[in-house]
Amino acid sequence: MTAKEQIIPALLQSLQMKKVKTILFSIVCLMTACFVAVVLLNMRNDKYDKLPDADRQALLELETYMKAEQVTPVWQDFSLYDKTFVTINKSDKTVYLVNPEKEPKGIFVRRIKMPSDSGLSVYRISPVYPGLFQFWADGNFNTIQKEYRLYGNEVYYVKYDRETGIDQAYTSEHFITFLTHEAFHYYRQNDWPEAGRYPGEKITDSELKLLEKEYVLLDEIRTQMRKRIRDKEALYDFAEEYVAAAKALEAENPELAAHYAERETVEGSAEYVGIQASRIVGYDYGVMYFTNQTDVPFSTVVPNVEAGLVSRDFVADSIPYRTGATLCQLMDAMELTDWQERLNNREEATLLSVLESYLV
Repeated sequence: MTAKEQIIPALLQSLQMKKVKTILFSIVCLMTACFVAVVLLNMRNDKYDKLPDADRQALLELETYMKAEQVTPVWQDFSLYDKTFVTINKSDKTVYLVNPEKEPKGIFVRRIKMPSDSGLSVYRISPVYPGLFQFWADGNFNTIQKEYRLYGNEVYYVKYDRETGIDQAYTSEHFITFLTHEAFHYYRQNDWPEAGRYPGEKITDSELKLLEKEYVLLDEIRTQMRKRIRDKEALYDFAEEYVAAAKALEAENPELAAHYAERETVEGSAEYVGIQASRIVGYDYGVMYFTNQTDVPFSTVVPNVEAGLVSRDFVADSIPYRTGATLCQLMDAMELTDWQERLNNREEATLLSVLESYLV
């Protein structure tokens, strides 16, 4: 090979290397420019009234709830006003650190100028901040017994989106409803037994009929609780009938009854907290609420299962949230002042056993 023939491939290789380096340099420059742009954008619109509507609503609900619970706690020994939160709006990709004990500092942080009557300290965190990866990579809220920290603060985080978490009606995924439900699991129930689950397909027709008796009684209880002047004696009578119906199910299938009572305790009490929080902020959400229908009678559940409109898994999975929340409301209506304490102290293992203990 001549010298000329040797030079040409070397030149081509050199040009290819320069081209690759140019491309890589361009990519690095572009990524750097995007990174800087995102950081700089976080510095803009630092007044509360300039924030996205969904973010303002979420912060308003959180503060409204915190103020109310300091006057009348929703649940004994459960509070949010003394916690630090990270709220993540998945729709607008905005992240806020709320009420930190340690003030965050740096190029990724911008303090939000809140209204003069606000009690919240709010910092917007740039979504490119590396410390947020733990939240992007995880679920929509804290995993029980797992600790999360941001800028030296132990935090509870929650993700929401504008459509479901703010705009949609009658949903358990509304911002404050969802936040308080899951935070209750994390802070108050971290040492409670996990909620049991009985496979819906194993529920027999005769067991459905026994559950239907409970559901009919819950409708009677709800009717009585709606009255302007409640008949406390009637509530006690219905409570006794309900416990007797639950005992009948236990006699028929102890395993089903045990799992059902566990699930209605763990999930039902959290559902109750979410419902109470919704009322505090003025969001319309209740026990038998669904996105397409509200205040559905319990007595329609079994006929709908028999008609094939809903599955037996709905009875095993979803209904215990609602029966448990109703039992919580019943004990409030009966003016049983220490029922929450009995659950907190594990004097009684289930809502059903707490209710029964007052009827002896």
